[in-house]
Amino acid sequence: MGAPTLPWLRAVLTGLVLLATTGWAAAQLPASQWYFGRQAGLDFRPGRPVPLTDGQLTTFESCSSRADSLGNLLFYTNGLTVWNRQHQVMAGGTGLPGDVSAAQCLIVPQPGHGDVYYVFLPAEYNQPTGFRYARVDMRRQNGLGEVVLRQGLLHGSSTERVTAIPHQNGHDLWILGHERDSDVFFAYLLTAQGITAPPVLSRDGFVHQGSQVVGQLKASPDGRRLALTAGTFTPPPGKAGPAWNYWTSIRPRAA
Repeated sequence: MGAPTLPWLRAVLTGLVLLATTGWAAAQLPASQWYFGRQAGLDFRPGRPVPLTDGQLTTFESCSSRADSLGNLLFYTNGLTVWNRQHQVMAGGTGLPGDVSAAQCLIVPQPGHGDVYYVFLPAEYNQPTGFRYARVDMRRQNGLGEVVLRQGLLHGSSTERVTAIPHQNGHDLWILGHERDSDVFFAYLLTAQGITAPPVLSRDGFVHQGSQVVGQLKASPDGRRLALTAGTFTPPPGKAGPAWNYWTSIRPRAA
């Protein structure tokens, strides 16, 4: 049999691309709707960003949104207030211990509990209140959700950074942050039973102090590397730039 014709090959390649694209899009659906800024928003489900004008959130920096596996909005927050999918303040959704000027906050599902979510809230630069969290139960209020815990204190010292990395077991999550006035990263394990303490502590990089506590933290897709931004400062010897992105290879391990 001769080589396949070009139209046949094109059809196969097109099918593979569509499968890959569909898989990628499905994986992104829980993060497909963004609410940020002053009642601004974007919907990425159509394949290109479409403006959303129904959001109630107002913030300088801190914001996080969550949708379900089909891309349907569940709730969003600015670190102080939580709004449900109807853009109303969620039951119990005021008085969260975050700050609209903190660089990051993060919503993640609790492993093994598809209707329970944790909201992680790092401290703001001028408010060294520690690394805190809230918990949302979407089974409450006829599916509109309820904040069932608002003031959980996880770590006493925190910069404005937070990120999550999947555990190697494929189920649990590492929740990462960085201490203030320290070179210590902390990592708490989130499981079906809740948050596991004590954390894994890793010393690396430089001491985050002053304006250096401002910035963001992001993990690579495989969870093996971290990148962070820090406020203007003098970089360590051999590093260049006032906004040096520090890469490190730390990966927390289960005890």
